[in-house]
Amino acid sequence: MSINNVLRGILVAYALGSNASLYAAGDGVQKAGQLLDKHYYESAAAMLRTAAAGGELPPVAALTLARAYSRNAQLYRALQRSSLAVGGIYLQKLAAQKGSDHSHFVPLYYGEYLTKAGKSREGAAQLHLFIGQKDSVSIYRDIAQATLSVAQKSALPAAHNNDPLVRSQLAAIMSLTPARRTEAAAQMDQVLAELTKSSPTLPVRAVTNAIAVYARSGNFEKAFALLGSAEIGQPSYEELITKTKVVRFYDPELLGNLAELNQAVAERQLQRLKNDARLKSVAAYFLMELYLNNEQFSSAATLLPELLAATDLPVAYRDRLAVMQAALDVRNGKAAQGNAAFAELGNKFGQDPALLAEVLSACVRYKASCPSVAVNARNLATANQGERFRSLHFAVGEQYAAEGKNDRALIELEMARDKSNKNRIDTNDPLLLVRLADLYFAGKSFSESLEIYFEMSKEFPAVRQLQETGQGVYSTEYRSAGDAKIF
Repeated sequence: MSINNVLRGILVAYALGSNASLYAAGDGVQKAGQLLDKHYYESAAAMLRTAAAGGELPPVAALTLARAYSRNAQLYRALQRSSLAVGGIYLQKLAAQKGSDHSHFVPLYYGEYLTKAGKSREGAAQLHLFIGQKDSVSIYRDIAQATLSVAQKSALPAAHNNDPLVRSQLAAIMSLTPARRTEAAAQMDQVLAELTKSSPTLPVRAVTNAIAVYARSGNFEKAFALLGSAEIGQPSYEELITKTKVVRFYDPELLGNLAELNQAVAERQLQRLKNDARLKSVAAYFLMELYLNNEQFSSAATLLPELLAATDLPVAYRDRLAVMQAALDVRNGKAAQGNAAFAELGNKFGQDPALLAEVLSACVRYKASCPSVAVNARNLATANQGERFRSLHFAVGEQYAAEGKNDRALIELEMARDKSNKNRIDTNDPLLLVRLADLYFAGKSFSESLEIYFEMSKEFPAVRQLQETGQGVYSTEYRSAGDAKIF
């Protein structure tokens, strides 16, 4: 039985045993659950936030909301990795362009992308280049100096002016230090108040910075209120090069900050639910999953003993808990033990495509050595197709991609896709679509990846940056940089 069906049974039983007033949001919870099952994570979360109306949700609704946030966090992390790769390639191509019509803002955004991608030395070089330009705007020179302090792990510089956009950047960097988060949140409140007075539309950079500050300081309601009114699909900056050439730049922090926000609020919801006796074990299970997906292995390990001791976890949860335990062993210095557990699980679930897929996916994600699992999964996938085996083909495709066999990976991932609705998120796992887009982009099949981003941006507006920067790579390779469009 699928984990969703098992959970549905638990929640129905909880609802039947609860006071009716505690389950007043039942219809809304059911609709939100349906949206969640169809991968409309943003819509499900928004519906439940509206149902809460400033109060505390009933436990069943709170668990559904936590799962929506958790799925969102996982998806935004995947999108962030893709964005850093695609955006980095685009900016690298723009940086190579010379002539009187070249962009002056490329070094700033290229430096930010490189820094966010962990390439601090290269990022610092680009930021120094931008700062040294005679025609650099002072506001953005201060922003570059602030980002440079992150790249070089140096003290946060003082701003040369009191511009609110600069102060938003400083507040975001300040919030990286736990002791300064209250100060950063107060500064951000003031910045947004000033910006709102001057314009009804907040700059995307300020919104991006505010999400980071509010996520880290625990002001989640402020973050979601801001997202409800902001246009996060818009560029961070538009540079008019000529009358016919515009270069749009997107914030490399946005998708990562959205992941951080969703991760933090999901954790808070699940921690609260652990105080509910009837949902304690289920909440702990999803909390452990949340930690593992974010590679917080020590936090996940603290939950393992109580989950292993729990007597109310259904079999479907226990099977998946064994997979998570093996992953923890691999990542916590017990590789031989974890690898052996994976091999045993691969044999145990050798004819169950869903569970075998989860075992192989965990092997790939946590870099375990699982040759027998891979063989079992490939054999079962080769002999079977259809709805029941789609998750298995996804896992096998991921395994091929990890080996650098992109052509084989694409074949398997396409078999995991709903061929009738190939880009729709209600019939396809969004993580599958992101992976397909990555591989098609790497193979320069730009139209395939752009079609995926276009469809996903309907539910996740921030995906627009992948659509635009992917389009930019296409344009620089086959046309000229600027406003050329595939769609």
